[in-house]
Amino acid sequence: MGTINNTIIIEEISRNHKLNARHKYDKSTISLGRSYQNDVIVTDHHVNPEHISITFNGEYWQLSDLNTINGSFLGESKKPIQQHIIQSGDIVRMGKSYIRFILPHQSIAQTQVLNPYDNVIEIARSPIFIMAVISLFTMLSGYLAFISSPKEVSISQFSVSAISVTLAFAFWPLGVSLVSHLTKHESRVWHQLGISFVFFNAFLLLDFIETLIFFNTSSNAVITQLLPLFTIALVFSLIWLNCYIGFTMSTVRRIVVSLGLVIFCFGSYALINKSKQPKFSHYPSYDNTLLPPKFLLKSPTNIDSFIEEAEKTLNKSKVKMEKMKAAAEK
Repeated sequence: MGTINNTIIIEEISRNHKLNARHKYDKSTISLGRSYQNDVIVTDHHVNPEHISITFNGEYWQLSDLNTINGSFLGESKKPIQQHIIQSGDIVRMGKSYIRFILPHQSIAQTQVLNPYDNVIEIARSPIFIMAVISLFTMLSGYLAFISSPKEVSISQFSVSAISVTLAFAFWPLGVSLVSHLTKHESRVWHQLGISFVFFNAFLLLDFIETLIFFNTSSNAVITQLLPLFTIALVFSLIWLNCYIGFTMSTVRRIVVSLGLVIFCFGSYALINKSKQPKFSHYPSYDNTLLPPKFLLKSPTNIDSFIEEAEKTLNKSKVKMEKMKAAAEK
């Protein structure tokens, strides 16, 4: 039987059980509260100056509430506790603060191998990298706006448009960082900006490829039907990485949240588009993509070649009709 000692680890955690601070004590009596005389000083104004005391009697640790105004609670229980024998892993809520108690015999999780995503994410937080991807996005969005415009525009006009688009897209990583901060996680603004704009550039590249394919193929081609799947995969990957960077959650929960947001975004987009479509219109509708001739993957046929090919096809049809007529007369 191992020797019982009076060592205890006290962790200050968030509501989502994210570790904020960890303390180790080798004494028999420990006080927690808002007063500066306490061993663990809690800054929450809903906590009493002397809130709880824990003592070791040689066999176990016992927690005592010191007749506090807002009480002490075990986990999310609504029943206040006055005395409680501490078990390793117990979480006690006092005011709006959470304290977790760990005893020395508590087993620890296995050491995790560094995830390859972490190396990429650390590169993405570099100011030079962030400036590069944001500048690239601004130039690409400006160029795509320029080639897609049906009328001639000046450099200043599409520059303003490109900068406006960039600022609008920046709201996404900034919003994710804000939510992370409000939920007591690390905001990691620079990481979110770098990773998000990498994906935004991928969206622009995919949009250009899609436009190029529609310009050079029929809208009923198989490849045009598969293109939305690439967009969905990119959106899912972006949200998954945003959750990985900004929130402490399990892999399963991260996948569920990412899938839920993807379904919500694309479902809302489909419903809005469907609601805008008229039930019936006697005007013809056109589904085509216009680009300058330099974007053609195959050189267009000149007029002379077209006329020659048409005459050959017509002659073949005449010969075939004559053979069919001769066979019918026999």
